[in-house]
Amino acid sequence: MLIQLDLFETKTDMEHLQDEIDALKKSNDKLRKGLFARHGELAKKYLEINDRINVIEINLCKGKYVS
Repeated sequence: MLIQLDLFETKTDMEHLQDEIDALKKSNDKLRKGLFARHGELAKKYLEINDRINVIEINLCKGKYVS
């Protein structure tokens, strides 16, 4: 008895669509993680700038400035 082997892998349309969906999910996850990381960086910078402005305002109101 002979068994014929496939020379090329054949995928159905559903398998191709599932592969595309999986690739889109991975891409979406990477994008989401990048956005959250960037948001964290911006939030940290905002807090640093806010603290600096508060210090400047306090020093200006007390008349402690260097000319």
